[in-house]
Amino acid sequence: FILSWSFEGGVWLSLSHGLASSGLFFLTNSTYLRFNRRRIYINKGLAFSIPKIRLWLFLLLIFNMASPPSLNLFREIKMVVTTVTISNFILIMSVVSRFFCAAYCLFLFRNLHHGKHNNTQKFSNSLIISEHFVLFYHL
Repeated sequence: FILSWSFEGGVWLSLSHGLASSGLFFLTNSTYLRFNRRRIYINKGLAFSIPKIRLWLFLLLIFNMASPPSLNLFREIKMVVTTVTISNFILIMSVVSRFFCAAYCLFLFRNLHHGKHNNTQKFSNSLIISEHFVLFYHL
């Protein structure tokens, strides 16, 4: 029973994490195409430039760190329950890695959406409809 739970949880967690992280990569590429910059400290104030991107980034980061609105949370709970029966050391390592994942997601959102807006370049200030569809399908 435990082995089937861990296998099922691992498969679904990998699938859901793959969709959320590929959505984040798509969002990163679409902002790179607009700003031609990849540095986090240069892209501060992104919410002022493209307000709709704030919602998509927030949702994708929440899904990536397995917070309550996502199905990742239930998969993570399944994985923790099976890990408790296997090893306490692995449990501690997985809790630490989940903490760092959540801390980085919050750091990324805070740094991209708060701060001084740099408006030295001209850009398209809205997402096109196909980008909305792609991001929706990643969720």
